[in-house]
Amino acid sequence: MPLSFPRLLSFLAVTLLGLPAFGQLTGSSLDSHVVVSESNSKNAPVAHHPIRHQSYTVELKTTTVQTLSDGTTITRESTEIRASDSQRRTLFSTTQKTPFGDQQKTITTVHVNDPVESTQTDWSSQSKVARVLKLPTQDQQHGCWQSESGNMHIDYGVGHPVSSGRVSIGNASGGIGGGAGFSTTLPSSMPRPIHERPTSEDLGTTTIQGLEAHGHRFTTVVPAGQIGNDKPLMRVNESWMASGLGFPLRSVNDDPQSGKSTTEVVNLDLSEPPLSAFLPPDDYKVVVEELHQVTCPEPGMPWQ
Repeated sequence: MPLSFPRLLSFLAVTLLGLPAFGQLTGSSLDSHVVVSESNSKNAPVAHHPIRHQSYTVELKTTTVQTLSDGTTITRESTEIRASDSQRRTLFSTTQKTPFGDQQKTITTVHVNDPVESTQTDWSSQSKVARVLKLPTQDQQHGCWQSESGNMHIDYGVGHPVSSGRVSIGNASGGIGGGAGFSTTLPSSMPRPIHERPTSEDLGTTTIQGLEAHGHRFTTVVPAGQIGNDKPLMRVNESWMASGLGFPLRSVNDDPQSGKSTTEVVNLDLSEPPLSAFLPPDDYKVVVEELHQVTCPEPGMPWQ
């Protein structure tokens, strides 16, 4: 995973616990959402049951093996830590080794989204600087906002906070929906490969980390000639999900261009994470930047 900084990522745990074990292990709290249950009588009142938000801390390991044309293999490994608490704070941490001269250096980058404080924080073990971005509160999330430095822009758009909104840093832009991440957009003039419709295969259930997981495999074929390939390319994605968790317990992505990547959970804790888990180390320098509302630029015009 690239180490671009700052990187805004958000994680949404899919609620409604489906396993009895979850109810025994979790430190989750009640959320304001409701589920409507059916009644045996048309005139009887409908019952409303709160949905529980699952708290967790999970460690995942990703191994990517790329096979070159001469049979040489290149293996890369990285680890991730994800966490979510009952207040819907989320943390995403990735650690990987990168070339540093004639050696390798281990770098950890972390992103935290805190809806309680309306902040998003990023830090890196390389710089030892934590950058805190103060976002507008929920009732202020409309129109356009810009950071004091002018490097961060948010356009919440008419439909925010459900799914719309535009975020940009420099020349990068992407969508935001409660804290989504950044991604560069391709020029509209660039040709996009036409993929055949993916085929889906139900893999049934298995047990991973003591939890029942349901697997699906999706196979996508890129026809010959779409990206300069003289033969069709087949990409296979496999994912194993457990009810109540918003991330797969195991996933496999097999792509002839980038290699085979396998991500597996190596440690899972369903108790409430401590608040300290969402804070940068004490010896890190903390830089706080706030957003202020500005006039939205005309379509196609740059930010001022």
